[in-house]
Amino acid sequence: MPPASRRILGIGVDLLDTRRIARLLADASPARRDRFARRILTPRERAELGPTDRSVGPNDVAFLALRWAAKEAVYKACYPAATLTWQDVEVLKLGGTRKPVVRVLRPASLAEALASVHLSVSHDGPMLVAMVVAEEWVAESEPES
Repeated sequence: MPPASRRILGIGVDLLDTRRIARLLADASPARRDRFARRILTPRERAELGPTDRSVGPNDVAFLALRWAAKEAVYKACYPAATLTWQDVEVLKLGGTRKPVVRVLRPASLAEALASVHLSVSHDGPMLVAMVVAEEWVAESEPES
């Protein structure tokens, strides 16, 4: 079987004013905050966030805003090859690093086709930007005789 190479599937960018997330969380009851977290976070992300029935601090807002923007950017990078939901994408900090890592969980066909998903996040004051480059595997054609 010939070796596979990579090509860019898509690029996605999302710009988010974190004050939107802060307002949403500040105005919500603990039950509504929990529903919001369950809607946009996977079980592993929720475990990283911790309990949602407590008062919301700036770290909680930053955590949720980063995942919101990153998942939106992944969606944009993978569309129209796949239409993703919040639960299809996971953004974790692995190995004690500060750099978030993206995993596409579903659909399986896309998860297998992706060679890599590169995420870069930056913020300045209340503004947060997430940029994603999604690469897919491409089988190289047999050499011509």
